[in-house]
Amino acid sequence: SAEAPGLEAPGPLAKTRAGSFMGLPPGLRAPPGTPSHGSALHRLGQCWPCANFWKQGGCTLGEECGYCHLCPQNEIKMR
Repeated sequence: SAEAPGLEAPGPLAKTRAGSFMGLPPGLRAPPGTPSHGSALHRLGQCWPCANFWKQGGCTLGEECGYCHLCPQNEIKMR
């Protein structure tokens, strides 16, 4: 699961646009049509883009990543 400094959570975490982490129930899979837990917040405009997704090799966390895999490549620079 994604890790947040100083935050112990029993399940995966999703980082919000505000910079906080939202704990998700243990064993929860990312919703259908979303490539990662953090992507679940994309359609609400509350996600945080994954810094590794667009790099060569991509994000190694896959569905367990707490960051959004649906944001366009330049989204991090725009924020």
